[in-house]
Amino acid sequence: MNFKNEITYLFEKKSTIVAIFLITILGLIIYANSLTGQFIWDDEYLVQKNVLIRNWFTLPRIFTGDVAMGSGEATSYYRPLQIVSYAIDYSLWGLSAAGYHFINILLHILVVLSIYSLIFILFSNRFLSLLTALLFTSHPIHTEAVAFISSRSDLLATLFILLSLILYIQQLRHYSLTKHLLLMLCYTAALSSKETAIILPALLVVYHYIFKKKIRPVEFISILLLACVYIILRMTVLRALLFNAPYSTNVLQRLPGFFVAISNYVRLLCLPFGLHMEYGSQLFKPLAPKVITGAIITILSLGYAWRKRNANNLISFSILWFFVALLPFSNIYFINAYMAEHWLYLPSIGFFLLLAYGLCTLLKTKRFKVAAATATAGLIIFYSCLTIMQNNYWKEPLFFYERTLRFAP
Repeated sequence: MNFKNEITYLFEKKSTIVAIFLITILGLIIYANSLTGQFIWDDEYLVQKNVLIRNWFTLPRIFTGDVAMGSGEATSYYRPLQIVSYAIDYSLWGLSAAGYHFINILLHILVVLSIYSLIFILFSNRFLSLLTALLFTSHPIHTEAVAFISSRSDLLATLFILLSLILYIQQLRHYSLTKHLLLMLCYTAALSSKETAIILPALLVVYHYIFKKKIRPVEFISILLLACVYIILRMTVLRALLFNAPYSTNVLQRLPGFFVAISNYVRLLCLPFGLHMEYGSQLFKPLAPKVITGAIITILSLGYAWRKRNANNLISFSILWFFVALLPFSNIYFINAYMAEHWLYLPSIGFFLLLAYGLCTLLKTKRFKVAAATATAGLIIFYSCLTIMQNNYWKEPLFFYERTLRFAP
């Protein structure tokens, strides 16, 4: 290694350490007040009354039943890794809610570090990667995924999806059997954390399309096979866990709700006020204002992504990531709500990458440099303050239910 390469290596290493430090510190500071939160809502049957997390001899039952099996409840969710993580928690701190909240915070930080790594691998820009990560860390839309213990499935699934993507891209550059096995393990973990991890092959297609990378059968087919095996298992051995709709609806009736959700999601990401649990599963008329607004946002965004596919792959990648990652929540296959804030945990990466890119562009312009720097710092501080306040929503059951009832009577 010559002197110039040595200096470059030391600079990059120092930058990475600084990035890790800033992400970790920010994550710990803004979610510190969630540590005093109690068990709320689904925590009762996923943790408090779940006898399966109290004895490691019950491990086989965790992998053969739904998430609520240990409390005598019945759900359609197969997320064994989530329950195993609670079993680890229980072995460390029993039923002290602070320990469970602490693990959620650590998982959130690991997710953000993975986002930083992925963005750098894709665009080779450390400041862009760091800014995307800090915006994602601080935004209050993620309080439902982080401050709510039962939303750990989102944290785990997103973490392992991102790790799978990172390993997949590395495999394309330099094949390694060890990394290939690790890739398969990460995707298996993602599927065991939340059903929506099934979207990974589609995200890989987005990567290949936007960055014009040729698909190498070994890696892609192995991921696709894992997804197919998972679907087959859910349709056969675990068929009893499939969701049964309480009333008959079809895709055309449910589709307007997806566009309403798009409209609401964009508003919540830009103006994160009035965040709450339980949006419900109501149906919407096709010509309702929010349906039309959401449809226009979708069409214009995807059209712009298509137009920019050659000129600016970052813009196209961000937009396609957002919409493709939202597909599992589109109600094409019936789910019990038309939207939820924690469903934005993975898709919102595209939004924050686009926002960071816009801020970076302004920071490079001499005329707007000072104003852009002030706005960037102010935005992160603003998001952080809102997150700290929103954590209070998840701390105490009575306040949680009273506030939720105001939004969803």
